[in-house]
Amino acid sequence: MQRFLLDYIFSLRIDVVRKIAAFALLIVTILSCSYPDDFGLESTEFVYAEQKWGLIKMTGSFVGSESTGDEMDCQESYLFTPNGTFIKSRIRDEVVTECNGTFEVIEYDTEH
Repeated sequence: MQRFLLDYIFSLRIDVVRKIAAFALLIVTILSCSYPDDFGLESTEFVYAEQKWGLIKMTGSFVGSESTGDEMDCQESYLFTPNGTFIKSRIRDEVVTECNGTFEVIEYDTEH
């Protein structure tokens, strides 16, 4: 009789464990399928640091017309600011020419 009672209790525990495991698997499956895969990035506004980009090499259409550094005819740089504006500077023959404008950062979906 005691053996029968232990077998009965043990079988109940296995059934409960199986039900809990099945329920947990069901919850994980539902949650993994119900949220988009953007990881919250679509609702995030990114803040970019100020960046300065400089021209480091110029290549012309003729063979051997490549120049770098101080050998270039002019020095150019772009200064991008976090508020979406930029300044382009060009130094040629010690004359500085600047222009400015606005830009927008666009993030593309890379899935094909």
